[in-house]
Amino acid sequence: MVLFFALTAPAGIGIVSGFLNAAAAGILIYMALVDLVAPLFMDHKAQSSMKIQLACSLSLILGAGLMSLLAVWA
Repeated sequence: MVLFFALTAPAGIGIVSGFLNAAAAGILIYMALVDLVAPLFMDHKAQSSMKIQLACSLSLILGAGLMSLLAVWA
C-alpha cells in the first residue's frame, strides 16, 4: 500500500491541481469577457464609430498578449 500511495499520490495531486487551475482560469476569462469587456463593445458610441471599435479590439488583443507573456515569464 505504501508503494501504491507513493506512486499514485503525486500524479493525482498534479491532475487535480491542473484541473482546478484550468477551471479557475476559465471562470476568470468568462468573467472578464462577459461582464467587463462586452459592455464596452455594446456601447452606442463604440458601435457607431469604426475607429473606436478598432481601438477597442487592438487594446483587447494587446492586453491579452501582454497577460500571456506575463504568464509564460512568471
